[in-house]
Amino acid sequence: MNSYPLPSYRGILTVDAVAYSKNPGRHLPQLSATVHKVVEAAFARTSELGDSWRPERKGDTGDGCFIIVPAEVTPFLVHPLLNHLQDCLEETAPTLAAIGLSLRLRVAIGIGAVPEDRNASTALNNTFRLLDSAPIRAVVDQSEPGVTLLAAILANRVYEDVILDGFTALRPAEFQRVEATVPTKQFVQTAWLRVPRPTYAAEQSAQGIPVASDRDVGPSLEATSKQTCARPSDISTTINGSVGQNVNADSVTLPPLTLPADFFQFTPPREA
Repeated sequence: MNSYPLPSYRGILTVDAVAYSKNPGRHLPQLSATVHKVVEAAFARTSELGDSWRPERKGDTGDGCFIIVPAEVTPFLVHPLLNHLQDCLEETAPTLAAIGLSLRLRVAIGIGAVPEDRNASTALNNTFRLLDSAPIRAVVDQSEPGVTLLAAILANRVYEDVILDGFTALRPAEFQRVEATVPTKQFVQTAWLRVPRPTYAAEQSAQGIPVASDRDVGPSLEATSKQTCARPSDISTTINGSVGQNVNADSVTLPPLTLPADFFQFTPPREA
């Protein structure tokens, strides 16, 4: 049996527009072009990625794109690129909103052996599976559409090599471990979620939990100070029952208690 040279290890970024096909058909070309413009702008702001955004390194998927980069710059795909993507999406939002459109992205980051032609590899396939997996779809669905414009999922190998080994400023606690599954593809892998601007409004609303605001923090001190306590003489309760019977009640009301006016006055005893 023969052995074969192992292709070079490379970083992989895959991008997909959320709910792309739900938009009117005449707007799809514009949305597709906007995805590329947003990703390109984010790459331009991430100087550490150099000239990685080149035609021979990227591909178009219709509702998204992918790009292959040298393995050594993979940490910069995680940080600061993800933050730049969120920023670029926020800046693009008003222009799209003016014509009734919006754009949110799912992103997956992988690493592995990728041939020179970059057309097919297990690492690239698995990164696309992560992009389509249940956890990242759920985190997008359960977030506020106007705020959380980007959600990312990292392959476990990226998390171990980049995050745990300290090659970014981000800490492990800033990622959530999930089991990424795509049942139709029989795909299950450990992966890690990262959301630059997380929100949970949709999830809370679905559970009937109102979203807290600075006005939902309980009664004010002024309102509380106006509340008065009942005086003992105002409290009265009646127990109904025959004499000699044991009567059970949640509360007992006694007639108002009246004490002599001099009850609390102390008179010292006279000396003999």
